[in-house]
Amino acid sequence: MPRVDADVFSDREISRLYIGAALSESKRVEAVLTEHGIDYVVNVELFRSGIFSRPRHGAVFYVDAAQADHCRSLLLAAKLRRGIVEEGTHD
Repeated sequence: MPRVDADVFSDREISRLYIGAALSESKRVEAVLTEHGIDYVVNVELFRSGIFSRPRHGAVFYVDAAQADHCRSLLLAAKLRRGIVEEGTHD
């Protein structure tokens, strides 16, 4: 499984790829990334889905910044649009 320890990315720029709000959704993201041999890190983090929503925990996926656009395309093709994070990188 290409899920890796965060230390693997210690010398590379990483990008926040996806926020999975539900376990089933996060498992689908893992399956897509694994199927395509993408190394990724996943952390449970607090997020808000809107200005007036309460913070909740979700699975946040990170990938090598150089692969982020490709990974977003893979997730879109798998109809996993809702949690895709379009902007920025995370150090």
